[in-house]
Amino acid sequence: MELEIIQTQNVLTTRLNKRLREESDVDYNENSQQSSQESIPSVSTYDPDSQSSEDSDDTLEPMWMLNNINLSRILSEFRVTCYKKYLYQQSLTVTEKMAVNRIYLMNQANDCFTYCSGLNDIKTLLPDFFGLNKHYRKASDEELLFINEIAYNKAAGLNLRAKQLVIEQLMNTGLETHATVFYDLIKNHEACFELSTADESVFIDHALSPFVKAVFPVTHMLQKSGHFTSLEGNMNIKPDIKFHISINGDKFDCLLFEVKCPRSSSEDDLFKLSVEMQYILNRLIEHGAANPVVYGVLVYGHTCSIYKMALVGPKVYVMIKMKVCFLPRSFEDLHVAIHTLSCFIQLRDLVCDEVQSIIKTKGARSPIISWTQQAMIDINQK
Repeated sequence: MELEIIQTQNVLTTRLNKRLREESDVDYNENSQQSSQESIPSVSTYDPDSQSSEDSDDTLEPMWMLNNINLSRILSEFRVTCYKKYLYQQSLTVTEKMAVNRIYLMNQANDCFTYCSGLNDIKTLLPDFFGLNKHYRKASDEELLFINEIAYNKAAGLNLRAKQLVIEQLMNTGLETHATVFYDLIKNHEACFELSTADESVFIDHALSPFVKAVFPVTHMLQKSGHFTSLEGNMNIKPDIKFHISINGDKFDCLLFEVKCPRSSSEDDLFKLSVEMQYILNRLIEHGAANPVVYGVLVYGHTCSIYKMALVGPKVYVMIKMKVCFLPRSFEDLHVAIHTLSCFIQLRDLVCDEVQSIIKTKGARSPIISWTQQAMIDINQK
């Protein structure tokens, strides 16, 4: 915090000096016809274009433009307001805390649009800009028929028939993923666990894992770590589930899950996820990734929110909600898995695309390395 205050003071001092020198130069030109004693110019080594100048700080050079709107400046001004509240130890919302870390939440309730009216003109442009619908497809007629028939038979008490339907499709390439999910869901729900009162580990295993295991199979490209494993490069941060890639022997996290079971009262997991995603994004950039993005899933009870984070300009991290889907609470709402599977399959395809892009473009030094910023508020601060 003290360092940031000092940097701000240095920037203001440098700008003031620059203005005084410019005014001095103007005075000199106007009096250039006067006597030599009155026309001695001041000598300065200041170079406004040099890399050592404080004015070259990326925070002073907004770069994210969309529809001719300088979004970097709007977001920076919002952050200044949040940072002042932070300095005065005033209460901050999750969105404001994220802004202090230069992470800007978008596309959900109480996001940056709530605080920045200047963003409203570009809201409809975000889906295309961030590719929120890329690889997303609705369930096919065959998939819909399969899932609805299982849900109908379970609701009618025809448990054996429902199991037979699932087992018949386990070897069907077109429906294998869906059948695998429902095979595990039926088995888990028949175990008579009351998920509304289950602890976090039981909830993950019985409600979330059927989707994760079926949709994100472990491959040479994408590898899953055990529950509550530390992030690569940081032993102090442990997401509930994570996936990583390996490049030349080094491991890099690229997809994280934070889970809160229905009985949990914690409300800080969105902020925790934002810090984790910023960290793994920075680490990819620090190791030469050209323009990477990372993904995260926040599970609150039976609601899953899928996020994407990108560094769109100098010290401007955008964390945008892509999709919302739901985990079945019981046999009565198995049909919600239709949309959930579509969302998770989209996420898998996006992550795999990103992994290939990182491997292809990774170099000795990322062209956006100077854009990065470490979190000012960590996950342990209230």
